[in-house]
Amino acid sequence: MRSKTSPSEDEPTLLGRVYERGEETFGQFLDDLFGRRGVLRQIRDTADRASEARRRLDRNLQFLLKVLNLPSRADYERLLARIDGLQGNLLNISMKLDRLLAMRTSSSPHRPQDTAQSPNVGRSRRKRKPDSNDEALLDE
Repeated sequence: MRSKTSPSEDEPTLLGRVYERGEETFGQFLDDLFGRRGVLRQIRDTADRASEARRRLDRNLQFLLKVLNLPSRADYERLLARIDGLQGNLLNISMKLDRLLAMRTSSSPHRPQDTAQSPNVGRSRRKRKPDSNDEALLDE
């Protein structure tokens, strides 16, 4: 049995009718608006000006950061990439060093390392002259 206050399922509610009418009216408004010649052109021009303003802002901000000698996000990301590369190189060197030490200890198991002397004991150490490879390593 239906209550007297609830509308039937067949009859649209007042809110439903307003919504449908509003939807139709809004659709007609948009059709009329976009049907005009200058509206789409004006929207496109506005979007172009906004993107140009964004580019100018980015360019000016980069210049300001450079003048103030502050790192930009791109500088920060380049440094992170470089640090990651250096960490990888350091890891490779560490693994090679471990392998060399393991080979050295396995080749002479009878000789304790504490008392072993280096073949260079007593020789004077000369400083190595830097070459172009050193500069290339620093630039990486």
